[in-house]
Amino acid sequence: MLRSLPKKLNKVLLLFLVLLGMASAVNANQEKIDSIRGTIEPDFHEQKILEILKLAAQNSFKETERALAYTEIALHRARINENLEGQYQTFRERGFILEENNKLEQALQEFEQAKIIADNIKNKTYQLSIYTDLAIVNKKLGNYKFATDYHSKTLRLAETIGDLEMVADSYHGLGSIYDIVGDYEKSIEYYFKSLEVAKKRKNASGIEITYQNISSLYLKTNNHEQALSNIQKAYQIAKNSPDSLVLAGVLIGYGQILSADGYHDLALVKLNSSLRISRNVQNKVSMVKVLIEIGDVYTKK
Repeated sequence: MLRSLPKKLNKVLLLFLVLLGMASAVNANQEKIDSIRGTIEPDFHEQKILEILKLAAQNSFKETERALAYTEIALHRARINENLEGQYQTFRERGFILEENNKLEQALQEFEQAKIIADNIKNKTYQLSIYTDLAIVNKKLGNYKFATDYHSKTLRLAETIGDLEMVADSYHGLGSIYDIVGDYEKSIEYYFKSLEVAKKRKNASGIEITYQNISSLYLKTNNHEQALSNIQKAYQIAKNSPDSLVLAGVLIGYGQILSADGYHDLALVKLNSSLRISRNVQNKVSMVKVLIEIGDVYTKK
């Protein structure tokens, strides 16, 4: 049937069928959420909004529809009581759930609703949090201008109220965006600013990850001496981290630099150490990353 239509109509009809299928899937999903909500809502007349949202967060990966049903109950409660803070917290939690399940456009809509409330009630803490959330989701969607704007807004507000943690995070966020778009000069400038604040705060985690990112940037620009120097600094901090996956991640970066310099056997020592850590904690994502790097080293050899 489609073949007998003009090519332009063919495309229009195909687009319509795709959109219709998407709409049907959304409707079916909402029906399931409504069904779950109808079943569980009578059990939640006593619980506070934050308690309901905690349950939503716990079910985010396991049962997404149930998690969203919890948030709809919380949102209904907050609206009845004209509780703007409760509405903000619910919209933000809905955004997290959708973001975790890679429904980024929907997550963006929920975060934007939370932003409207944060701006209306002029709660600076809420504004700092939601601007950062919006920056991160926009970056994931490839909306780099919006992501940059939100990180910049967060930075200005954080500097105004003296929130050094958010100042460091904002600089770091800006550095990561300029890294993605290939403006390495600006990227490294912002990373060093983030590093300076992290050192002032004596934040080991912030210092370590920034050294690691700076090292990666130097490797991209073929400054292998600085790449190695900065990954060594990250390594010294990561060795003392309570989270072994932090060390696993640094060892991958270490291996990449050694491999790029032609020290393939030394690179394999670092990468195999990273693999052991990843296997010990059964982190499959980390295991895949390091196995890819090990394969790359053997290819070079």
